Amino acid sequence: MSKIIFLIGMSGAGKTEWGQQIAETYNLPFYDIDRYLEAEHEKNVTQLFSQHGEPGFRILEGNALRTIVRIQAPPFILSCGGGTPILSQNLTLMKQHGILIYLKATIPTLLHNLKDCLSARPMLTNGIINPTQKLTELYEKRKKIYEEAHYTFDVENFSVQDVAHIVAQAQ
Repeated sequence: MSKIIFLIGMSGAGKTEWGQQIAETYNLPFYDIDRYLEAEHEKNVTQLFSQHGEPGFRILEGNALRTIVRIQAPPFILSCGGGTPILSQNLTLMKQHGILIYLKATIPTLLHNLKDCLSARPMLTNGIINPTQKLTELYEKRKKIYEEAHYTFDVENFSVQDVAHIVAQAQ
């Protein structure tokens, strides 16, 4: 039975970039929950977060996850938002339908990757004075959830060839 490969991890870990590269390398479809939400609601993630607050945004995100899982035929790669797996029902759904890959990155790597787009990351900009501190706090809160993934890869030493056996397992 074909499975979905879910990419999870912090904002700035490279889930979208790596997801696109993996999909291209292994000739699989690629989807991104944030892009899906933006297309569906005709607003960017920052606007949606601002309009609905974090609880409302998480509901939208969960709805998008369920819709993508329901309507797209696996195997495919799905880049999840950094907070997607924090709701237990989302994590359960992902585990039921696929393989979770946690793209783990250090705080300095995350900050470096986010430096040009911090304003587009609502969890790091809403009244936040110190993005490093906020990123560290978020990571500490989410770490145990991310570690429930089937596989963990450090993005600093990652290549698309690292997932060849996982892609084979998903098909």
